[in-house]
Amino acid sequence: MVASTKRNALAVFWTLGMVLVQPAMAAGPTGGIDVTVVNTPMVRSADNPALQPVNFGAGLGRSPAAAAGSFKLDGPSYTVPSGKRLVVEFVSVEFGTDSAALVSAYATLRGAGGLGVLGGSIDSVPCTETGTFSCITISKLVKFYANAGDQVSFQGIITVSGATTAPLFMNHSFSGYLVDLP
Repeated sequence: MVASTKRNALAVFWTLGMVLVQPAMAAGPTGGIDVTVVNTPMVRSADNPALQPVNFGAGLGRSPAAAAGSFKLDGPSYTVPSGKRLVVEFVSVEFGTDSAALVSAYATLRGAGGLGVLGGSIDSVPCTETGTFSCITISKLVKFYANAGDQVSFQGIITVSGATTAPLFMNHSFSGYLVDLP
């Protein structure tokens, strides 16, 4: 009964708030200030046919750890199409397992042209997974190049302080664009 009364009170408060706030929101701001643009902002053409967007990612896991240690997780590869160059601009990686066991993690973005090592620290925000997990998330702006035929992939290393009851997992993705080669 108490929960029902609170829910009804919140519904009335929310409805009343929307009635009082809505006309002010609909009116919009009045006037404004003049702005002088000194430098022309650089904007990359989103409809340039020479730049084809790419977003590649996967989620993978392995069985729970039987003891403390570092464990490798290898992601699938993206092969750069012939006649193209891949430019990776953003990477995102999430590692996780039991909340008490997770110590550290890092990922390597690998391609024929080199390596990009991405380190992470323990994140106190709950994971997207259900249950009692801890996460390490890594999100970075990068410039990583790969040529036609190169295979680009993630390799993750996750370190735990002891045995885990939950699987070890790594979700990863990169985004960027393909450029036509002459």
